[in-house]
Order: sequence, then C-alpha cells, then structure tokens
Amino acid sequence: MNITESIFGEWNGHKIKTYTISNDHGMEVSCIEYGGIITGISVPDSKGNIGV
Repeated sequence: MNITESIFGEWNGHKIKTYTISNDHGMEVSCIEYGGIITGISVPDSKGNIGV
C-alpha cells in the first residue's frame, strides 16, 4: 500500500491537500482533507485495464 500527498487547491488562503491511497493490484482512491470528499476511484477490470 502506498499513500501520496499533494496540493489539491486553495480556499480562503488555506491550501487543501489531496491524499491518494493505492495498492499493488492497481486500485486507487483519492480524497481531499476538506471534509474527506472522495475525488477519484480507479479499479482495474478482470484484465487489469483501468478505464478512463
């Protein structure tokens, strides 16, 4: 499992971070620290392909 952190944007002068959690099977979930809002989910299909 891997967790990465980056800047999502800014609101009222406060930088809002986004966190992405990924595993070895290609699944990823991203959320922002402002309310824990999920901003993205990626899950590979049975062939390992991730759709767009």
